[in-house]
Amino acid sequence: MFKNLSALLSALLWVLPLAAVSVAGQVASVSTLEVAAVIELAEATQQRARDSEYGWTITQDYIAIARAQLAENEREAALASAQRALFTANRAIEQVGNEARTRTWQARVPTL
Repeated sequence: MFKNLSALLSALLWVLPLAAVSVAGQVASVSTLEVAAVIELAEATQQRARDSEYGWTITQDYIAIARAQLAENEREAALASAQRALFTANRAIEQVGNEARTRTWQARVPTL
């Protein structure tokens, strides 16, 4: 269930900026708390991936970029970076399942 909840949250976070577009085509302002919540979720998801030894380094870069953008009050850009971080963290967790199912790791171990 947690895997499905995480995937649902990730999907919703990608849709939120689209839902924020008004009829006039202008994007509604994103709050600092909303961006911080996405960053925290991305960090927690990345930690789960790292605990499985599959965390991608690019995710940490996206998180750092999102934090820097948030510090500069560039909330929309920070939200986009945080969403990228969450996306890559979720893909790393998916990779854990794929690797375990297919046992591709065995093909990577050199024979002596």
